[in-house]
Amino acid sequence: MIQIISILLEQQPMKIGQMEKDCVEKSVRCSLQIVKDDLEARIKLDKVVLREASANARKMGTKGDSPSDEDSSGGRGAAVVLPPTTTLQALGHIFNKKKVYYKSTRQWSNSTMGMPEVRSHMISVFRRLRGFQALLQYLDRRAGTSSFPAMELCKDLISAAWESIPSGSSSSSSSNNNTGNSTQNGGTNHGGENQDGETNASTHSQSSKYQAIHNEARNLAEAIMKHILLLDEITLKKMDAETIKQIRIKLYMLYNRLSGADGGSSRSGSRGSSNTDPEDPNLLKEFFTFWRSLALKLITSQSLPLKLWGWDTIVDIITESERLAPPPRAFLVKGAGTS
Repeated sequence: MIQIISILLEQQPMKIGQMEKDCVEKSVRCSLQIVKDDLEARIKLDKVVLREASANARKMGTKGDSPSDEDSSGGRGAAVVLPPTTTLQALGHIFNKKKVYYKSTRQWSNSTMGMPEVRSHMISVFRRLRGFQALLQYLDRRAGTSSFPAMELCKDLISAAWESIPSGSSSSSSSNNNTGNSTQNGGTNHGGENQDGETNASTHSQSSKYQAIHNEARNLAEAIMKHILLLDEITLKKMDAETIKQIRIKLYMLYNRLSGADGGSSRSGSRGSSNTDPEDPNLLKEFFTFWRSLALKLITSQSLPLKLWGWDTIVDIITESERLAPPPRAFLVKGAGTS
């Protein structure tokens, strides 16, 4: 399946007919359903494996991890390493914005011939299938283990989560349109109260939808950050420092959007729908805590390359802190107007 999806997404939309385009998009949707079903099946098997491991540990007189324990996934101090699922690699092709089907350029100009809207639609389809919910459970149980997806796939997942967060302008305009229509209708007929109730129900439904998208994006970022911080020195030495840096940059972009710092977060009407405000600036503290912990993990390692990488990370943190520092409230000037 993975090879088929890779070949299909290497087609140029401008060079194939509508029938071929339908074949590509239907095949991608089918693969998303397969990935989601495989994730759910793997999660059920994980519970069985963890339950058996816990029972065996109790028989041997040791303290076994319960299936509900977050450390029972093979993270800190767990004896069970859950196996990976191979179909998950298909998401690396479907969510990769560099695929020819999504982004291809003419040789004589910079105009695009791809269909990036298909990728955005596939991200929405995977969410409607509750694929992200199954993916989050899968990732959380494999944080810090070799069964966790590759970092290249993590980059595509973070990018998909970032692009799926609704923009503030479109959300606000739809809310204003609903409010304006209900006010106008309520003033011209006696059914205004019913229409106001329908508008409120629609607004609440949109708020719940936006809140769910925010929560999924945040939980995805937390799972990836948790995995990176749980990696041992041997695994970190084998990783490409540039790849980790790109993931850190994408995580920063994601948290900026989640906190509303980039002006692209959801509308203020979704506030108060849960304990987590989707536009809470304090969300950025989670990312900077991860960034600081990563730097500390690197500079305290026994490997010289990791130490140097850690000090470069410290330099990046200081540079970003200086950029985010607020301007001074006032200036103290001495000797002004004197010769």
